[in-house]
Amino acid sequence: MHRKATNGAEQDEVLEKSPPIMVPTDWSRDGRYIIERTGFDAKTTAIWVLPLFGDKKPFPYLQTDANESWAKLSPNGQWLAYQSDESKRNEIYVTTFPQTGEKPQISTNGGSYPVWGRDGKELYYTAADATMMAVEVKAGPNFDAGAPKPLFKTPPQRLLTELATTSARTAIF
Repeated sequence: MHRKATNGAEQDEVLEKSPPIMVPTDWSRDGRYIIERTGFDAKTTAIWVLPLFGDKKPFPYLQTDANESWAKLSPNGQWLAYQSDESKRNEIYVTTFPQTGEKPQISTNGGSYPVWGRDGKELYYTAADATMMAVEVKAGPNFDAGAPKPLFKTPPQRLLTELATTSARTAIF
């Protein structure tokens, strides 16, 4: 993985030279962390963190017998939403960041590809039946999530790995 200023004023900075292949899934708003998942060559996928300060040495954040992936940081950088199949199907969980803590399950009937609303007051994901879901959250020092609410059916055979939201609850996917 490399970092380079978009204006071309700086040299390429090599951030990581490592097998297994790491795939970036998010970058903290303060620029201090890159969230990654192990590549598909791994037996199971895991979530790693690459700090962009100090020794810049990546470390495993969530690495279990389950597949954990598609991690996204909350706008305040204190919470990490991710997808895991620890229940034998994909579900959405949230845990503290940068240290792991409790991990409440957010989805109730399968879930993939979590994305935070811009203000951090909602978390979106795709349910197992391809319905876009929204969950109201309070993500301050303590995490509290409401019940998931269906928004709309997503197009068939479309991977919703990216979702952009506006303050007016408009979704672009």
